[in-house]
Formats: sequence, structure tokens, C-alpha cells
Amino acid sequence: MDNVRQTIGGYTYDTSEAEFVASAAGSDEDGFHVDAALYRTVDARWFLVMSSDTFTRALSQPMTPAQARQWCERHGVDARIVRFYFDRRPGFCTDEAEAALLPI
Repeated sequence: MDNVRQTIGGYTYDTSEAEFVASAAGSDEDGFHVDAALYRTVDARWFLVMSSDTFTRALSQPMTPAQARQWCERHGVDARIVRFYFDRRPGFCTDEAEAALLPI
């Protein structure tokens, strides 16, 4: 997947500067193939980049850590990766606290 850079709510999400965490493939409701890649920025902001047969690339809305973890669990990401990013972090915040960090 090519580099994706998009500014949402004044914050720039850039795959060339973020850490790739996991990917998953599937189909949308119309049966088109969809690839998704989860990234984490250096300041711990999560985002998902998706590509499909019907569109070249798009950046979904940013995610809270809880949403990113749920995405990993729903898409069968290796449990060791989930533990590394979500269970070992001191001060893991709640949904409400993390939601306050997301752009509107």
C-alpha cells in the first residue's frame, strides 16, 4: 500500500511516520475485497487505512486505544501483538479519556 497522509481535525496521520501494527483482509457488503492496516503514531494515536477494489485508498476515522484493540480482536490479530500494545502500557486510559484526544 502506498503512503497515506491525511489531516483530520488539525492532526496529520501519515503512514510513513507511524508504526504499522497489523493488517486484515475481508469483503465489504457488496462483496468487494477490502484490505485494512492499523497504525499507531509516535504519540500513541491510532488510525486505520483501508483500500479496496472500489477505491484506491482512504483513511478511516482515528481510533481510541480501546477501539483499536477491539479491531485487532475482531480481525484475529495475534494475541501477542494485542498484549504488547494494549496490556503492557502503563496508564492505559478509558474510552472517555481517550475520546477527548480525538479530533472532532
